[in-house]
Amino acid sequence: MRLKKEVKKFMELKELTPNMLHRLVDKILVKADGSANIQYSSPPPPLSRQVYQ
Repeated sequence: MRLKKEVKKFMELKELTPNMLHRLVDKILVKADGSANIQYSSPPPPLSRQVYQ
Protein backbone atom coordinates (compact mmCIF):
# COMPACT_ATOMS: atom_id res chain seq x y z
CA MET A 1 0.00 0.00 0.00
CA ARG A 2 2.91 2.37 0.62
CA LEU A 3 3.90 2.18 -3.04
CA LYS A 4 0.37 3.11 -4.09
CA LYS A 5 0.46 6.20 -1.85
CA GLU A 6 3.87 7.19 -3.23
CA VAL A 7 2.65 6.89 -6.83
CA LYS A 8 -0.46 8.97 -6.07
CA LYS A 9 1.75 11.79 -4.79
CA PHE A 10 3.69 11.78 -8.06
CA MET A 11 0.51 11.66 -10.15
CA GLU A 12 -0.68 14.98 -8.70
CA LEU A 13 2.40 16.82 -9.98
CA LYS A 14 2.56 18.66 -13.30
CA GLU A 15 6.21 17.95 -14.13
CA LEU A 16 8.84 15.30 -13.52
CA THR A 17 11.91 16.72 -11.81
CA PRO A 18 15.38 15.12 -11.81
CA ASN A 19 15.02 14.36 -8.08
CA MET A 20 11.77 12.50 -8.69
CA LEU A 21 13.26 10.53 -11.57
CA HIS A 22 16.23 9.48 -9.44
CA ARG A 23 13.83 8.21 -6.77
CA LEU A 24 11.81 6.10 -9.22
CA VAL A 25 14.49 4.70 -11.53
CA ASP A 26 17.44 2.61 -10.36
CA LYS A 27 19.17 2.49 -13.75
CA ILE A 28 18.58 2.65 -17.49
CA LEU A 29 20.43 0.20 -19.71
CA VAL A 30 20.69 1.05 -23.42
CA LYS A 31 21.66 -1.75 -25.81
CA ALA A 32 23.73 -1.35 -28.97
CA ASP A 33 20.53 -1.51 -31.05
CA GLY A 34 19.15 1.55 -29.19
CA SER A 35 16.53 -0.30 -27.15
CA ALA A 36 16.33 0.59 -23.46
CA ASN A 37 15.66 -1.40 -20.32
CA ILE A 38 14.52 0.68 -17.35
CA GLN A 39 15.08 -0.84 -13.91
CA TYR A 40 12.82 0.80 -11.35
CA SER A 41 13.65 1.23 -7.68
CA SER A 42 11.54 -0.94 -5.46
CA PRO A 43 10.33 0.01 -3.08
CA PRO A 44 11.11 3.70 -3.45
CA PRO A 45 12.22 5.51 -0.30
CA PRO A 46 9.56 7.66 1.38
CA LEU A 47 8.86 11.03 -0.22
CA SER A 48 9.93 14.21 1.46
CA ARG A 49 9.31 17.85 0.70
CA GLN A 50 12.77 18.24 -0.91
CA VAL A 51 11.68 16.06 -3.85
CA TYR A 52 9.21 18.73 -4.94
CA GLN A 53 11.82 21.47 -5.10
